Amino acid sequence: MLTTDEIEVYERDFEVNYVQGTTSIEGNTFSLEQTYDLLVNGLTPNNKSLREINEVQNFRRVKTFRDRHRGKVNIDFIKTLHSLIMNNIDLEFAGVFRRIDSIGISGSDIAVTHETMIESELEQIINDYYNRIEKGWHPFEETVMFHYKFEIIHPFTDGNGRVGREIFNYMLVRLGYPRLLFLGSERDTYIKSLTLGNKGSYAEMIEIFSDLIINQRQSILQENLRKVVVPPKKKGQLRITEFFG
Repeated sequence: MLTTDEIEVYERDFEVNYVQGTTSIEGNTFSLEQTYDLLVNGLTPNNKSLREINEVQNFRRVKTFRDRHRGKVNIDFIKTLHSLIMNNIDLEFAGVFRRIDSIGISGSDIAVTHETMIESELEQIINDYYNRIEKGWHPFEETVMFHYKFEIIHPFTDGNGRVGREIFNYMLVRLGYPRLLFLGSERDTYIKSLTLGNKGSYAEMIEIFSDLIINQRQSILQENLRKVVVPPKKKGQLRITEFFG
């Protein structure tokens, strides 16, 4: 079992990995070390654009908002997430649903929802999601399906992926599941899974998501077990009780 300090370090490191991953999927070039320095130590790298810096550091406020929110996902929650994620990046449209339809989804030829239908379709998938959860449908599968439908609606001109992944993990945590790391190294797998949804292969799409989260948790468990089996060497004078037991 992890100590309080170990849990705090784990949560901090997970958040850093998550932010680096979810932003790198969208093209941000921050390394894991640079992300850690900015989020934890407040150190800004010299060779990054202001946009890339804001894309990373905006997640400080995202985390604060996400951790304080206790209710269900709703329209206000979605808009607030977007306004925080796009703060100092797109001041005019941060937290505002798109007003144009002349955009597409990377790697997909599916048309996005018409701008006049965005809010009503979001309301529909939100209501469907919570109704199906209450009726006993599998929560992980329903959360994956919600994420897919959200990305197809594509409610914003920019930032849809980052917002969608935040909502996905928020829903998982509310249901007692661990969060999923969206790593840049697994970008192709992630995009492939959503593409399967475009083809109606929902079972395969859900299977990829489940494999990702299972493999990630196994790696974490193995690392924690390694620390137990091979404890760190102690420095300084040993006590006699350490020779026994």
